[in-house]
Amino acid sequence: MNGRNEYEFDVMISWTGKDRELKNAIREALEAAGLKVYDSERDCVGRFRDDYTRAIGASKVFLAIMSDILRNDPNVGGEGTFSEVRKEYDLALDAD
Repeated sequence: MNGRNEYEFDVMISWTGKDRELKNAIREALEAAGLKVYDSERDCVGRFRDDYTRAIGASKVFLAIMSDILRNDPNVGGEGTFSEVRKEYDLALDAD
């Protein structure tokens, strides 16, 4: 493998809609540092699930924003937050 060139993206950001401002700030900082970032809001083409799955495999790093907004979401938050993000990641990889 030839290092950085084996991936389409350096970082894929996983985020919730309520964390848009935080996600944008992180993406801008990473891109300012010269990294190629996958942002589903900007880069998704076609069906979300299919593109999300493809982006995970095409990214060197999977960055999940686990903010207080996510942790306090009654549908996701609490102690299960990491488990939910992991489940989403695993489901995406299994879709191949």
